[in-house]
Amino acid sequence: MRRVRKPMDPKKAMILATIAVLGMAAAFIVVAVTHLIRPATDFSQAFDGGLSKGERYKGKVYAASSEFYYIEHTINHVIPTGTEHFYLVFDKSYRDIVIVRAPKDFMENFDSGGTNKEGCEIEGFVRESEHDMAERAFDVMVNINGSYESESLRSSFITVFYIDLMGTRIYTLMLIDGVLTAACYFWIFFLLKYKDRDEKGVVKMSKLHGAALVVTMLAALVMMIYIFSFI
Repeated sequence: MRRVRKPMDPKKAMILATIAVLGMAAAFIVVAVTHLIRPATDFSQAFDGGLSKGERYKGKVYAASSEFYYIEHTINHVIPTGTEHFYLVFDKSYRDIVIVRAPKDFMENFDSGGTNKEGCEIEGFVRESEHDMAERAFDVMVNINGSYESESLRSSFITVFYIDLMGTRIYTLMLIDGVLTAACYFWIFFLLKYKDRDEKGVVKMSKLHGAALVVTMLAALVMMIYIFSFI
């Protein structure tokens, strides 16, 4: 005899929805605020190595390579959600390098030779790189500076970290999205609980009110997709 699955109790469904939605919103807000209030270390120290995931750096760089690696993100290989762009930045001696993830227009801060005599102010958070990207960075660096010992440099690329110059933007969006997600939940909750309904049981609201709710929910969803593409 086939067992018929009973529908979930509405109260239990509401509790689970509350935990899921508000839990995610709270996680977004906490993670975002934790990173945004983190003090920054002078970027010159990043060239000394020993980067740790999550650290924040801020300072000037004076030279950069052109984009050497990129990652495209899509939904079901059809809908594009964003592209990551990676560059190499150099200290004044051109001997030490750091990998950075930056916006597509990052190289507009440098001249045709990839230098900026006044220095380009940058800020970002340390992340761990993918193996393929690290290998590509190694090959590019060897081609740029033949004075490097190839095998010695390769050994330093076993575990590679990069500095995400988009981090502040991402965490700011994460904070906004957490607030919007929580706001949408409470908005819908109060509509369902306190708003009058018509004879068919549909909540009464103006078209403007409904449009505002839909637009806010879509904004939160699009922002969330973008965030998950880059974190």
